[in-house]
Amino acid sequence: MAEETLEHEDPLHVLAAHLPGVVYTYRHHLDGGREVLYLSAGLEILLGPISAAEVGLSFERLRARLHPDDLLTYARAEEVSRLEGRMFDCVARVLADDGYRWVHAVARVVLLPDGSSLWHGLMLDVDQRRRAEKDLQRYESTLRDAQRLESVGALAGGIAHEFNNLLQTVLGNVGLALTGTTEDDPLREALASARDAALRAAELCRGLLDYTGQAPAVVRLVDLNAVVRDLARLFQVGVPRDAVLTLDLAPGKVEVEADPAQLRQLILNLVTNAAEALAEAGPTRILTVRTQAAGRDMAPVGYLPGALASGAWVALEIQDTGRGMDDNAFARAFDPFFSTKRPGRGMGLAASLGIVRAHNGGIRIERRRERGTSVRVLLPAAAPAAATPRAAPRPARDAGRVLIVDDEPAVRRVCEKILGAAGFEVWSAAAGEDALILVDQGGAVVDVAVLDLTMPRLDGHATLERLRELVPGLPAVLISGYDSSRLSGRALDASTRFLPKPFLPEELVAAVRGALLG
Repeated sequence: MAEETLEHEDPLHVLAAHLPGVVYTYRHHLDGGREVLYLSAGLEILLGPISAAEVGLSFERLRARLHPDDLLTYARAEEVSRLEGRMFDCVARVLADDGYRWVHAVARVVLLPDGSSLWHGLMLDVDQRRRAEKDLQRYESTLRDAQRLESVGALAGGIAHEFNNLLQTVLGNVGLALTGTTEDDPLREALASARDAALRAAELCRGLLDYTGQAPAVVRLVDLNAVVRDLARLFQVGVPRDAVLTLDLAPGKVEVEADPAQLRQLILNLVTNAAEALAEAGPTRILTVRTQAAGRDMAPVGYLPGALASGAWVALEIQDTGRGMDDNAFARAFDPFFSTKRPGRGMGLAASLGIVRAHNGGIRIERRRERGTSVRVLLPAAAPAAATPRAAPRPARDAGRVLIVDDEPAVRRVCEKILGAAGFEVWSAAAGEDALILVDQGGAVVDVAVLDLTMPRLDGHATLERLRELVPGLPAVLISGYDSSRLSGRALDASTRFLPKPFLPEELVAAVRGALLG
C-alpha cells in the first residue's frame, strides 16, 4: 500500500518536502491581496510547529512575522520585482518559536494577462550563516582597529623615545645650571621656568608611551578592589551631584600584577569619561564600578589590542546610564586626542588602551541602546607569589666609581656632569662592547654601572650580564624611556634599579647611591 502511495504521489511535492527550506507559490492580485496556492511542510522546520500552525496558509500572517526593521526592505524588493518582472531576492528576519531567524527568500515572478502575478519561490534558513558573517565582520573590524592603532602606536612610541632623550639633556643641564645659581640670581627664575616646561613635555611623552603600552612601569602585586576603594572619594568629586555611584566589588581580594600608578590612571580615565556621559543623561544617572574574577576557561574575543589567550582573568567594568555613543564616537573612541567635548583634551581612552596593552590585557566598549555605555577591561590574574631572597646590604659610601654606558652622546655627557658634581669618579662608554673593553682591558674599576636599555647590538641587560662576569655582583641602574620588563621579558633583580627617562639630576644621584647601598 505504501509503495502504491509513493507511485501516485506528485514527485514535485516529494522534492519540495525534502528540500532544506520552504517552497511556496502565491498569487498577487491587482487589489493588493495575496492568495497562497502552495506552502511546503518545510515551514514547520523553519519556524517551529507553533509558529507554523499560527501562520497556516495566510500570507499576511507570515508577513506580520517580519522584523519591524526589515519591513521596508522586503516591501521595496517586492515592489521592484512586481513592476519590473525581476527575480525577487531578499534577506530578512522572521519570528520563529525560538526568536527571530534570518531567512533568504527568492522567487520567480510570472506576470499574468489580467495584471496579477504568480510568485514561485524558495525560502531558506540562513540564520547560522548570517550570524557567523556578523561575527566575522566584528572580528575583522576589531583586527583592523588593532592594526591601525598598532601602527599609530609604533610612530608615537618612537617619537616619545627620541623626545625623552632630548628632554633628558635639557633637564640635566638646566638642573646643573640651577645648582650654580643663588636665590637672588636673575637667571634662576628663567632656568626654573625652562625646567617646568621640560617636565610638562615629559608628561606628554609619558602619555604617548601610555598609549603605546611602552611607558616605564614598576610592576608589583596589587589588589584591584583596594585601589578602587582608595579612589572612591575622587570619583565622588567628578560625578554629578544627583548621580548614584555604585561600587560592585567582588568579595575578598582581586589581585593583579600591575603598576599601581598606571592602574589608578586607567580607572580614573574610565570613570571620568563615564561621569561626563552622565552630565548629559536623563533623570536616571547611575555610574557603576564593578570588579570580578573570570574563569580560566575564558578565551575572550573582540577586545583591543587583539584576541586574548585563555587563562585566569580579572575584570574591571565601568558602566554608565548616559546617552551612549554614536557611530562616529564609537569608531574613534581610542584615537589620541579625539573627544566629543572640547577639542584636544588629552589622550583619554587612547592612554587607557596603552596601559591595558602594557599589562597584557584587553579592553572592549559595549554600547547599550538608550541605556549608556559599558567599558570592560580584562587583566591577567596574579600568579601565586614566590618568596624572593633579599640581597645582603652593601656598605655605605660617601662616593664611588660609576660606569656610564649610553649611545646618546648628549645624555652620556650630562650624566657624567651630574655624577661628577655629586662627587663620583666617572667612567663612560658609548656602547656595551666599549664598556666591556674598558673594564676588562682598560683597567677601569667600577662600583656601579648606569646603562641605557635600548643600545644597538648589545643592549643594557646583555651588557650588564657580561659586566657581572668581570665584576661579580655589580649593582646597576638601568635607564630608558621604555618599560624595562617589556623590552627584556625578565624582572629586575635585587641589585638592579630602573630609572625612567627623563629624570632630574637629583633622581639620578639618588638611584646611584641607592644601588651602592644595596
